[in-house]
Amino acid sequence: MGADMDCAQIKKTLLDGNSLALPEAQRHLEECVACRTLAEDGGELAHFLAAAEPPLALALSGDSFKKLEDQLAREKGLSGRLMSLPTALRELLACTALFIPVAIGVAKLRPDLALYPSVRFQAEIALLAGLAAAAGWVWLRPLHRPRPQIWVVLSILGLGLFVPWLLAALPPAHANQVGVTNNFVYQAAACFLFGTAIALPVMVAVWSLGHRSQGVLGFGMLPAIVAAMAGLIGLELHCPITSPGHLLLGHAPIALALPVLIQLGLGRRR
Repeated sequence: MGADMDCAQIKKTLLDGNSLALPEAQRHLEECVACRTLAEDGGELAHFLAAAEPPLALALSGDSFKKLEDQLAREKGLSGRLMSLPTALRELLACTALFIPVAIGVAKLRPDLALYPSVRFQAEIALLAGLAAAAGWVWLRPLHRPRPQIWVVLSILGLGLFVPWLLAALPPAHANQVGVTNNFVYQAAACFLFGTAIALPVMVAVWSLGHRSQGVLGFGMLPAIVAAMAGLIGLELHCPITSPGHLLLGHAPIALALPVLIQLGLGRRR
C-alpha cells in the first residue's frame, strides 16, 4: 500500500488535470477538508486560485492551504463531507429534500382544488418555488464563485419574509370555505405546526449542504427561507381553507418562525 498523498501532491494532481481515484489520494481526501473542497467540481476551485493574482494564489502554496483551511475550520465531520460534495450533487440532494413537503401535500391533496382558480394557484406555487430556488442557489454556491452581494441576499430574505403575508392577505380564492370549523384558533395552530414540521427536514438538509463562511449579512438565514417556502407549498397543496384570517395566522407565520429559529441556533453556536 502506497503512502497517502499530501496536500502539495493533491494540488499538483488537480492542476495537472490528473485523476484523484488512486487509493492514496482518496485516503488523503477523506481526512483533509481543504483538499476535498479544492477537488470539488473537478478541481475548479484549485484552477481558480492558481490563476488568481497574489496574495490569493498563496492559498495554494505552503502550510497545507492554511487560508482555505481557516475558512473551512468549522466544516468538519459529516457536515464537512456534505459541503465538499460536487455542487451538482449538493443541488440534487437539496432538491430531493424540497420534494418532501410537496409529496406530503400531494398525498393529502386539498379537496377544493377544482374550485380554486388555476392561474392564481399556479402563480402562488410558482412564486414560492422561485423564492426557494433563489435562496437555495445562493446558499449552495461554491466557495470559488464570487461572494454574493449583500443586496442580493437581503432582497431574497425580504421577499421570503414578505410574500407569504401578501399571499395570505389576498381576497379568498373562492367563497366555499371547505373544511372550516368553529375552532378557528385550533385549525390555524394545526396548519402552523404541520407546515413547520414538513419544512424542518428541508432546513436541516439545505443547511448541511451549504458553505456557511460567506461573511454576508443575513446569509445564514437562507436555508430557513428555502424551507419556509417549501413548507408553504406543502400547505398550499393540502389546506382547503382560503380565509385570509386563517392564512395570516396559520400559514404566513412559518416564514417568520423558521428564520427566527435558525437565528437562535446561530446565536447558540457563537
